[in-house]
Amino acid sequence: MLLSIIIPVYNVEKYLRQCIESVICCPSGDIQVILVDDGSTDSSGEICDEYAFADKRCMVVHKENKGLSDARNEGLSNAVSDYIMFMDSDDFLRPDALDQLIDCLKQYKDADIIQFKFTRVWPNGEERYSDSGLCKFYDNEEAYCNYLQGKIFTRTAWDKVYRKSILKEISYPVGYLAEDYGTTYKIISRAQKLLYYNKTLYCYRQRENSIMAQKRIQLFYDEYELGKQYYFFNMAKYPQYKMLIHSEHINLLLKMYFRISRHPEKDKNTADVLREIEYRLMEFKNSSCRLRTKIMLTLYFYCLKLFMLLMKIKFYDSI
Repeated sequence: MLLSIIIPVYNVEKYLRQCIESVICCPSGDIQVILVDDGSTDSSGEICDEYAFADKRCMVVHKENKGLSDARNEGLSNAVSDYIMFMDSDDFLRPDALDQLIDCLKQYKDADIIQFKFTRVWPNGEERYSDSGLCKFYDNEEAYCNYLQGKIFTRTAWDKVYRKSILKEISYPVGYLAEDYGTTYKIISRAQKLLYYNKTLYCYRQRENSIMAQKRIQLFYDEYELGKQYYFFNMAKYPQYKMLIHSEHINLLLKMYFRISRHPEKDKNTADVLREIEYRLMEFKNSSCRLRTKIMLTLYFYCLKLFMLLMKIKFYDSI
């Protein structure tokens, strides 16, 4: 089996058929579709059963609701293919996307990760995009340097194909909402050859009641906690990128300070988290970092009102 597509499912009866159909329209018999029903309370579980009965390439796992990370981990434990791909069950693939990915896997057999492009889809349309269709290889250091800067290689799980062997002993952090942030960097750090495929293959649906759209305060707490782990990992493994690592972490601290301090749903943890962020920012006050980061850090310390105004402009939809 060449490719396993893992699709965690939870209460998405409105979108699930489009998601599955966009996968099984691929004629290849060399794919495995793993539908992980994470304790859905609508008809999503029955829809999964229907497709598993109708298409032998599909299998379904019904489990107690434990969240997206646990569902992905369950999917990984059932994957039998050489390569892995994740999808969210409210998203879908563009026509012929899997055919093109399978061709890539067959042509570039030494790729540990294939990164492709995605487009955001709203109820009234989708964002414009342009593709060259070109492929380019990156070694580990080149790829991770770009990853640190938010270039080319993204933090999301579902816009990549992974060689299964590099996922060994890696699992998504159960109980966290920012699970991609806490996992993708570990996978990329293991890959020796990464292929960037300049082709838009994935459609990322934008909907108001999704976890990311709701901007729950727990999401920001989780991003902060996982961000600390990310920082210490980077400093240990890629010390040659110290300035970039400092810049990325300071940017995270500034963003979390802004988002948490302005969040309308403050709870018993808010004051402690903000106090810790303030302390960590003080530790980084004189650290080497990129110029734009240094400017924002200086504004935070010496002109907080202007800092908050600029952050509000940048993250106008963050709350």
